[in-house]
Amino acid sequence: MIVLAVCNHKGGSGKTTSTINVAAALGLSGFRTLVIDLDPQGFLTRMVGLSEPPELASSLALFDPQVRLDQVPVQARKNFDVLPASSTL
Repeated sequence: MIVLAVCNHKGGSGKTTSTINVAAALGLSGFRTLVIDLDPQGFLTRMVGLSEPPELASSLALFDPQVRLDQVPVQARKNFDVLPASSTL
């Protein structure tokens, strides 16, 4: 398993655009891809056509020690899964 993180504190540096393009290219190439949107603005979530989910169905659940990772729902597309953002982040 390869883990690729795209992060930078500065806004407007192309993190979301880079993430969505790399993830889409990998998914189209047949690689199973999971994108975790940790931006409270949730632009990546909206870019893939998802609306803001309930808190326990979002990336916010990753910070709850009582939630097991295999219980966190993921919005699935072929080879491209998205754990959507929550504005509560």
